[in-house]
Amino acid sequence: MPRGKAPGSDGIIVELLQACGPTLYAALARRFSRYLAKKLGKLPSYHATASVIKGRCLLTRIRRTLDEAQPVEQAGFRRKFSTLDHIITCCRLIEAAREYQEPLVLTFVDYKKAFDSVEPAKVWKALEEQGVESRYIKVLREGYSGCTTVFWPFLNDIEVRYL
Repeated sequence: MPRGKAPGSDGIIVELLQACGPTLYAALARRFSRYLAKKLGKLPSYHATASVIKGRCLLTRIRRTLDEAQPVEQAGFRRKFSTLDHIITCCRLIEAAREYQEPLVLTFVDYKKAFDSVEPAKVWKALEEQGVESRYIKVLREGYSGCTTVFWPFLNDIEVRYL
């Protein structure tokens, strides 16, 4: 987590969490593991910082499953890969097209905007298809429950509720 950011609604700053070190990390991991093992119902999400930590723990647990299920074409979304890998590939394609005097068309997509419009139900289905355990999907789904997003395409606000 980056240092120097403003605290969330709970008033906890990142530096405090980092200063607590392994003792805090172990306590949070135990609590999260206990929740997953007992399926206690809804995981409390009363603090923004706690939600970030919960998300990091969850990502750590499902990352390997997701990485193994991703095709090579999705390298920009995989750990230890970056969009630079694709940029290098694009450069090589351009060079080859010029060398062999072949026409070439490249299309670039603004994925930030694309991801802003993703339907959560499709994300849960995709995670299931990737082999992520249902208990982790349940935790993610609960995190979205009751959340809203507001955007302003023109003059009026549009509110999207996640169910």
